[in-house]
Amino acid sequence: MKIYFVSGFLGSGKTTSIINAGRILMAEGLKTGVVTNDQGKYLVDNYFVNASGIPSIEVANGCFCCNYDDFDSHLLDLAENEKPDIIFAESVGSCADIVATVMKPLNEFRANYSIQSSLTAFTDGRLLKARLSGGKLPFSDDVIYIFDKQIEESDILVINKSDLLSDADGAELLAEAKRRYPEKRVLLQSAFSDDNLSAWMTEADGFSSSALNKPSMDMDYARYASGELKMAWFDKIFSVKSSSEDIGEAIDYIFSSVGEVLNAEQQGVGHLKLFIKPAAYPAMKISLTGMDGSAKHQIKTKIGAEARVVLNARVETEPDKLSSIVNNIISSAADRYKLEVNTIEENSFRPGEPAPVHRFA
Repeated sequence: MKIYFVSGFLGSGKTTSIINAGRILMAEGLKTGVVTNDQGKYLVDNYFVNASGIPSIEVANGCFCCNYDDFDSHLLDLAENEKPDIIFAESVGSCADIVATVMKPLNEFRANYSIQSSLTAFTDGRLLKARLSGGKLPFSDDVIYIFDKQIEESDILVINKSDLLSDADGAELLAEAKRRYPEKRVLLQSAFSDDNLSAWMTEADGFSSSALNKPSMDMDYARYASGELKMAWFDKIFSVKSSSEDIGEAIDYIFSSVGEVLNAEQQGVGHLKLFIKPAAYPAMKISLTGMDGSAKHQIKTKIGAEARVVLNARVETEPDKLSSIVNNIISSAADRYKLEVNTIEENSFRPGEPAPVHRFA
């Protein structure tokens, strides 16, 4: 069984890369599957993967390590029911210590499956560039500790979103990352480049994780918990309906306004994501991170007069404050565009302290 574990901080482009890589692999005749993961129950990325047609299953309400038994059973269900050649296991963006708490236990307890695995850490190239150059970061030190540890334990480091860097900046960042992390395979990638994704698949396929045979990395769980507890999770599923107009402009207003307010208040935005399922048009996903600033978004495809929306926000702030910002903007959009908005599900919280079921030295 080949399992490509994928970690990396919130908003680094993991899911988009996995879906596009899965499309390439399936075109080559290889069956793929995805195990997604989140601290909450209503994950935009899971809806997005399902809409892509790739078989997937979700481990919700906690990271892989804290829900190891669910991860194990879901993984085996996917393997038995879909019989994929390759499974992507994508951990939640605030999670680290995957080797010690997930990969080593799986290798031990499921040795009869002859698992071949690798761990790729994704980074937004702009965030990594700021980190390596000592630039200003949108997150506090304890949150950045998680980012650093994700990179430290990885076999492969993917510097993603190269399309948002100049050619010169990308080349300089790649050279510096290779210098800083000489023990890793380092790739510069755009999730929208088939050539880049194929290069990543070649590395992942040919890499038998050396981390499984080494002592697990040191992990300060008190600091790890502090970083997680600084983040707020807000999930909302709601329907939007207009009596006469396409609601694309209204969705843009909600999305852009939330991003503008959070950035104006200097809240560390891990990501803001919307999965939009129109009543009569194809589904779509839009997203924003703290590295995007207050960039305006514009939906360029038809939505029609009615849609269901799944919203995920992961921000370094208070949960109540985050939910208030989002809901106030949605109310403003309803008044401004004369919309009928109905909340279906909503939840705001902080992740619990990491408490892995297993941790192998």
